[in-house]
Amino acid sequence: MMGTCDSEEQAVSIKAEIEQKIREAVPVRDVPVKLSASIGYILTSESDMGQGLDEYISQADRMMYQIKKEHKQGRR
Repeated sequence: MMGTCDSEEQAVSIKAEIEQKIREAVPVRDVPVKLSASIGYILTSESDMGQGLDEYISQADRMMYQIKKEHKQGRR
């Protein structure tokens, strides 16, 4: 879980920073290894607090798979 964000722009910025850090090559036994990740997120407000955690996770999962699909199509 990401925590509190004031706007969608802030959430997108945090997501992009996390993805960038993951993409940076990491040496493993002197061989640079690159990773990638698809991160889904949702924004909620206090009025959404009636939903259960499972629903939040399900929504973020759907977003992650949409982002993953767009990555494969070269959109992001």
